Amino acid sequence: TLIIRSHPQTDANLIKKNFDKKNYNNCIIGKKSTINYLRESDILISSMSSICMEALAKGKPCLVYDESVGVEYNPIPETINKNYWKLCKNEQQILNNLTYFFNFSKSEYIKLEEESYKIRKNYFFESNIDNCKKFIN
Repeated sequence: TLIIRSHPQTDANLIKKNFDKKNYNNCIIGKKSTINYLRESDILISSMSSICMEALAKGKPCLVYDESVGVEYNPIPETINKNYWKLCKNEQQILNNLTYFFNFSKSEYIKLEEESYKIRKNYFFESNIDNCKKFIN
């Protein structure tokens, strides 16, 4: 199933207007929170969003779509293993990288889970008073 979920600040009617889901089998234009869909998904395709890091932290491969010319906006730090995310500039790169991730072996998913633990440990912090004070200071 393909789930299309717009950014919370994007008018949902914009997707309905520009995307004819009748042309695709098993396609849903999502209304739930992105985190809920992330739990159900195998792969995330996004652009310029922190949800990319959240996907990797949950052990989900990620395609970052960036059609910009000039300065790239990539929400994933260079230190994150590129075996688990790919920067895509066009439709062909998206299709090629979807195939790459759909062909992951069980051992590759185990390695991704190990990487996701490192991502959670190094890039995510529990929301509490002490960590908020550290962030502010």
